[in-house]
Amino acid sequence: LKHRHEQDNGRTSAVTVEIMGYKESGEQVVPTARSHLQRWQEVTDKSDHNLTLIDLCGHEKYLKTTLFGMTGLMPDYAMLVVGSNMGVQIMTREHISIACALNVPMFVAVTKVDICPENILKTTRTALAKLLRSNGKMPFPVKDMAAVQTAADSIAFDRITPVFTISSVTGQGVDLLKAFVSKLRRNPSKYSSLGDRYGTT
Repeated sequence: LKHRHEQDNGRTSAVTVEIMGYKESGEQVVPTARSHLQRWQEVTDKSDHNLTLIDLCGHEKYLKTTLFGMTGLMPDYAMLVVGSNMGVQIMTREHISIACALNVPMFVAVTKVDICPENILKTTRTALAKLLRSNGKMPFPVKDMAAVQTAADSIAFDRITPVFTISSVTGQGVDLLKAFVSKLRRNPSKYSSLGDRYGTT
């Protein structure tokens, strides 16, 4: 949260960018420098590949900023965050529609499962799966490391939409999500189409 009003109301209103780096072994590079620019330099120097994370707004008041991030920054993938206790909201539907309209493959993190009653969690999962299918997406629950590899291999071609169930408090599912993110690479289908359009390889 960069701005005072974001800190006051807890809502992201601006585009924020961070990078994560990984070694060939899959181990994450954890920077030690305190300066923002020095951290980024340390990550790029020590990693074999890195990811750029773009944090966009979830609230409807800042939908234009979210659209800017999705179109202007050309992400390879979109991660949709759904609070399990809140369920599928109007903006959940909007964000899925935007990703589908822009042909951006997505994956979903269903969060806060530690405070969500089982019946509410089941309702959220059912509603989410129904919404994804109505948009031509096949939900793929990721429950173990074997499923992580399958999800990473298939998401670029938009065959499936991986769904992770996580808790930042208990750590449930976080290892699966982190392993999945470490395996992501640039979307080959996206860049091959751009190459065809502009006559480049």
